[in-house]
Amino acid sequence: MLKASLKSLWARKVSLVLSALAIVLGTAFVGGSFTFTDMLNSAFQGIVSGASADVNVQPKNAFESMNSSSDATLTPAAIDKIRSVDGVQAAYGTVGANDAYLLGKNGKPMTAGAPGVATNYIDAPAAGGQVGLLMKSGRAPNGPNEVVIDPGSLEKLGAELGQTVRIYTSGKQGVVTKTIVGTALYGSKGSTGGATYAIFDTPTAQQLFLDGKNAYQGAWVVTKPGADPKTVAAAVASALPSGWEAKTGQEIGEKVNEMMASGLKFITYMLLVFAGIALLVGSFLIVNTFTILVAQRARELALFRAMGASRGQVRLSVMIEALVLGVIGSTLGLLFGFGLAFGIAKLFGSIGLDISGAQMRLTLPAVAWTYAVGVLVTLVAALIPALRASRVPPVAAMSGDFATGQSGLGWRAALGGALTVVGAAALLYGLFGDPPFNRMYAVAGGAVGVLLGAAAISPILGAPVIWLLGRIGNGAFGATGRLAEVNSARNPRRTAITASALMVGLALVTALGVVASSVNASTSKIIESNLRSDYIVQTMNGMPFSPASAAADSRIPSGSP
Repeated sequence: MLKASLKSLWARKVSLVLSALAIVLGTAFVGGSFTFTDMLNSAFQGIVSGASADVNVQPKNAFESMNSSSDATLTPAAIDKIRSVDGVQAAYGTVGANDAYLLGKNGKPMTAGAPGVATNYIDAPAAGGQVGLLMKSGRAPNGPNEVVIDPGSLEKLGAELGQTVRIYTSGKQGVVTKTIVGTALYGSKGSTGGATYAIFDTPTAQQLFLDGKNAYQGAWVVTKPGADPKTVAAAVASALPSGWEAKTGQEIGEKVNEMMASGLKFITYMLLVFAGIALLVGSFLIVNTFTILVAQRARELALFRAMGASRGQVRLSVMIEALVLGVIGSTLGLLFGFGLAFGIAKLFGSIGLDISGAQMRLTLPAVAWTYAVGVLVTLVAALIPALRASRVPPVAAMSGDFATGQSGLGWRAALGGALTVVGAAALLYGLFGDPPFNRMYAVAGGAVGVLLGAAAISPILGAPVIWLLGRIGNGAFGATGRLAEVNSARNPRRTAITASALMVGLALVTALGVVASSVNASTSKIIESNLRSDYIVQTMNGMPFSPASAAADSRIPSGSP
């Protein structure tokens, strides 16, 4: 039976292409989502690990107030006190901001919402002895007119070392012009995650971000070899002024990665939603394909039964074909998922989220979920045709009496009708009720229930539609139209499955269009009802802007465009 099943599969390989493509499309989104998420995690972990010291001193609740400025500073005496703590090898005061944007030749920021990172130059290792600030070319900044930027920004500028760049800062100086003397990156991954870097010497950074005050906004602490960072962090914290805290590099990394994952998880959800849509539509195609295959193999399977094959062996024959198809489709889907992740990375790079330094790799979750979803969906979709094939008596199969698709419509009508009613109730409850949970769960679950219910009763609902279209086709095309009507009505189940795949696809496309239109309308309504000013002045990521900008805005004549 195994040999016969594989030969049958090879003989009908062309008819299985459509089902294989359906599996490939769905599994590609699954594999691509996990691969791209791993790329994001790899890129940001490399950046964070290179930008965190063994122990990091910062204002308390710094993460909760990342989008607001803080006037808290540390004096040089406080840095000296940190250096005297047991287990500390070196301590450096840090000065910087996340709102110093490199300006392109068009005068606009070179980021698309990512931070414009500015800091003072520190030549020290990162947490655990990892690479900290890595010079890629040139030298460190030295003097009020010099700056080091990231290699990607230098390339986008089309500039060379020794040329100048304009930098927008939130300090009183506003836009400043500096000479590029080098390029550098944090960590060894070769990516900035879309951010731009502007690195100054300490006095220049203090002049730009602290109005020349001899103070610091934090501290970069390197521990002695063999010292426990947690123990040193606790000792450093006890030596700090009120309102300050000391965190290990691991704690900083976990917190930042958590924030990044939370902010970018919509990408994974979006890809998985598309995967679900593709697999939902594809499952109808797979059911239809195997229904047709079983009908084509009716006499072959009947001959197996007549020769002594059991019902279980007949079911197994069909399921083996489904298993082989699922494995092949999942393998191709995994490969296409790699291509999809690469394309998404390039797309995000074009809009400012550059993760080009991240490595694409084959992870266990990507492989496991791709094969699990692809193979499982294929096996479930082929199960009903397999059961139907095993229950047909050999004589009926040889005569072709079983191929009408008329049997079993009663329970389909009952189950489909109940599912449609329940789905419609859940949908209406989510739209107009007041559920104690997120109403989107009720809306989404109800919509899926209505679709599946409608698909289940479609062989019954399709009969009058086929009759009506048959009258039109008969009048317009004569015998050809009549033949099409008879062929469609001969097996209503197969016709309904084919139509259901198109129905689900169109329904989902329509739903996405409605959601997009609703979001646009709701956003426009909120803006129109809450904003009273003619213009809004703000930075790209909601950070404070320079007083020089406010002064310039105040000089714009009234009524100017």
